[in-house]
Amino acid sequence: MAGNRKISLAQMAARIDPGSREIAAIARKAQSVASARSMGNDLCNRAACRSKLGQWETTIEVCNDVLNLRPKYSKARLRRLVLLTRLDDHVWLGG
Repeated sequence: MAGNRKISLAQMAARIDPGSREIAAIARKAQSVASARSMGNDLCNRAACRSKLGQWETTIEVCNDVLNLRPKYSKARLRRLVLLTRLDDHVWLGG
């Protein structure tokens, strides 16, 4: 994956120039981004499972957590939109 490659390159640069604060900052940032991306993916998978179980409110909360980590994550945005629409229909139809 591209994120892993960036982390590897940053770590390699840190080994080449261990005293560089700039390289250390870039390596930390790359690791942080990769961690947030991974956590966002894990949470989005959790949201998918909750949705399949019919736990719509919980799914929306998990999607909100994902979007706090990765605001542009389209899967979480779409899943939340579908569930909000489903809940709104459920309320309006008296379900």
